[in-house]
Amino acid sequence: METAILQHFGLAPADRLGSGWESRIYALGTSRILRIPNADPGAEVVLRAQAEFTAGLPPMPFALPVVRDIGYHEGTLYSIEDRIPGRSMAEILPELDGERRRTALAAYLAVAEAMVAMRTEGDYGDLLLAQPLKRAHWGEYLAARLQGFADNAALASDIPDLEAIVGRLTARLLALPDPEKCVVHGDIWPPNVMMDDDLRVTGLIDFSFTTRVGDSVMDLAGAVYFLQIANPQGPEDNAFLMDLIEARHGPAVRDRFGLYAVWFAFSFAFNPEMTVVYAWCLDLIRQFGLDSAA
Repeated sequence: METAILQHFGLAPADRLGSGWESRIYALGTSRILRIPNADPGAEVVLRAQAEFTAGLPPMPFALPVVRDIGYHEGTLYSIEDRIPGRSMAEILPELDGERRRTALAAYLAVAEAMVAMRTEGDYGDLLLAQPLKRAHWGEYLAARLQGFADNAALASDIPDLEAIVGRLTARLLALPDPEKCVVHGDIWPPNVMMDDDLRVTGLIDFSFTTRVGDSVMDLAGAVYFLQIANPQGPEDNAFLMDLIEARHGPAVRDRFGLYAVWFAFSFAFNPEMTVVYAWCLDLIRQFGLDSAA
């Protein structure tokens, strides 16, 4: 079916720009992309929610994805979206060291910091899921989602004391105060941050199942911890970012970082075949188990 839709738009497999957990993306000229979501029952509902959501986003210092059209070709769902210029930070970062690397990292952190401008209303919870989970209190939402994430046979096999860890993490999450409500991207990491050759951020992509109403500090934590994944310079980069965060936001925000990192680890542990990500998840969960049991 994908061959037919590529032929319809005059594309070839070589035009693929990338793929993720939810879709495949192809270059449609220099200004548009073709997105083909996975064939999930709620895919159209999610895609239309993304179109409505992105159309209502406030102006930001970088481009955001805008859905221009949604349709079907021979039964295959697709969308046409703006193509954001530049290259992903995941492609650029390995080329950098010294001051240029620090410049890129500071610009990357500024993307997470900019999300605080996306104030919103309504209950805490999911924004772009076919069946969203909502709660009146932030900790209750996080704890409810955690229970679903932890119902995971692979995790139960790889972490024998999983139930106890989930119990301790749940108690910590429920004790969190309700933060000011912001849009949380939930997946700010190098593949989703676009940059030009001068290391200026050109765009943030992939608002998706990770996007929610919650605490803007969650995106700061994600930006730091996700940078560890498949990054040989992870410890040095993380130390640089944490120093910037403490200087700009004070030490108090760091209290939530560890909790959000472990919560993210549970949320992304759904596919053991993604070995690098899954290993990262296991490391964080096991470390929390050791620390919280001490």
